[in-house]
Amino acid sequence: HRFQESRRLAQRALRLNPYSAEALGVLGDSLVELGRYDAAFATFDRMAETKPGLPSYARIAYARELKGRISSAAAAMALAVRSAPATGEGGAWALVELGNLRFNSGRLRPAERAYDEALAGFPDYHRAQAGLARVEAARGHTDVAVALYRDALDAVPLPEYAGRLAETLAAAGRDDEAREAYELVDVMQRLLESNGGRTELETALVDLD
Repeated sequence: HRFQESRRLAQRALRLNPYSAEALGVLGDSLVELGRYDAAFATFDRMAETKPGLPSYARIAYARELKGRISSAAAAMALAVRSAPATGEGGAWALVELGNLRFNSGRLRPAERAYDEALAGFPDYHRAQAGLARVEAARGHTDVAVALYRDALDAVPLPEYAGRLAETLAAAGRDDEAREAYELVDVMQRLLESNGGRTELETALVDLD
C-alpha cells in the first residue's frame, strides 16, 4: 500500500516509455488509491487507447463502478471477457467480475451464468465458487451456499470468504457454526497482519456486521 511510491515509479517508467500500457495501469491504480479519481480515470482511458484488452477494460469497468454506473461498468467488463482467453484464470477472473456486477444489481440468473462459465473454463476456481455461494445464499439455499463457501475456503483461505460464510450461517440461525466462522476470520486477519498485510478496513466491516 505504498501508493505514492508506486505512482512515482510509474511516472518514471512513462518518462522512459510514454506508450507503456503496464505503467499507465500502475499509475491509474495508484491515483485511485490516493483518491485522485479524475486523473486516474483519464489514465485508464489513455491505457485503453494505447493497448485495448482485458487489463484496460477491467480498469475502466472499475472506474465506472466507482461512479455508480453499474450497467456501463458491466458493458466494459463484457469487453474484458471477450478480449480474454476462453480458458485459464484470466478469462475466469473477468467472468467473475462481470458476475459480481450483475449480482450487485440484483440480476441473480445472469450472475450465475457468468460464474458457471468461469468454472467451465477454469474448474474449481475459488472466486467463481464464492460467487455462486452468494447467489445461492440470496435465494435462501443455505446448505448449498455453505458448501460452496467451504470449497472456496479450502482452495484459498481468505477472510472475505470466511466472513460471508459466517453471515450466511448467522442468517440461517446456525449461531454456533457462525461463531466458529467469525473466529476463523479473526485468525486469518492476525496471520495477514503478521505478514505485513493491512486489513483495518476489512476487519472494521466484519466487526460492524
